[in-house]
Amino acid sequence: KTNIIEALFLCASARSHRTSKENELVRFGENNFYIKIELIDKDGPKEIEYKNFESKKDVRVNGVLLNKIGRLMGNLSVVLFAPEDVMMLKEGPGERRRFLDISISQTRTAYFYDLQQYKKLLSNRNALLREIKQKPKAKESLFIWNKALAEVGSHIIFNRRVFLNRLEEIIKPKHLYLTEKNEDISLKYKSNLNLDDCRNVMNIEEKFIKKLYERESEDIIKTNTSIGPHRDDFEIYINNIAVRNFGSQGQQRTAILSLKLAEMDIIKELTGEYPVLLLDDFASELDNKRQNLFLKSFEGVQVIITSTHKEILTNTDAIGTKYINIKNGACVEV
Repeated sequence: KTNIIEALFLCASARSHRTSKENELVRFGENNFYIKIELIDKDGPKEIEYKNFESKKDVRVNGVLLNKIGRLMGNLSVVLFAPEDVMMLKEGPGERRRFLDISISQTRTAYFYDLQQYKKLLSNRNALLREIKQKPKAKESLFIWNKALAEVGSHIIFNRRVFLNRLEEIIKPKHLYLTEKNEDISLKYKSNLNLDDCRNVMNIEEKFIKKLYERESEDIIKTNTSIGPHRDDFEIYINNIAVRNFGSQGQQRTAILSLKLAEMDIIKELTGEYPVLLLDDFASELDNKRQNLFLKSFEGVQVIITSTHKEILTNTDAIGTKYINIKNGACVEV
């Protein structure tokens, strides 16, 4: 059942929610996979095809081959909640950065390209740092990469902060609703650039360049860039306490559900359409009351829910009446 969720997410974001290696999505004993999605959005009918044949990717929208995977963004918007999403809180900052990057990329194609460019610039700067350690004279060209990295990185940081600030405004009433007004939730972007006095992209870029020069000696020794959006994080607080460190399993899961509901609203705000909401075994760790409150908290949204327990869905009329059984890889509508 999760394969259906994963296929939809892949066609929306060009990545799996479970692995960074696309080859791992191919069934054992096979050398390819093929996904075809037909959808209707505000612009009319649309078709997405996603092929992976012997590690070669072929992605098409309405039959047109996409020469850049970034052009897939925005054709299908989804918000996903899966059991492993709770690890966003429990694991390192990479998972939380990934959440921000996927969410923003669905509404801003330019942001996706900034991420790609930043990754290349970061790799080039780190390669130069390794070279400087062997050939100190190579340091003369470091300023070029400092400037380029700060220019692109400042846009990434700015967009993340704007997105997270708006997300916080939206998430507060949703979380109060889900917790029956018992828990106040807040979000904070964390950067080693100390951005408290930064109001725009230019402020961030100036501080970024300054910090890169301050850290040059350390970066050369470690042959790694120690600051930038690739090191940033954000924290979720409930009643001013970090939920990652001190929240119960139920609080952590409810916080993530609130985050997804807020993400859904911000995508609607920025694109004019609600995304498709994908819920994969969302009910574990939630009591019946919070399950029902959550299921009643969205309207006018297409929702695809997977579960091994049909009774979870029988107590609400917020979800449509179409049920599909999946057995031995086959889907049967009932």
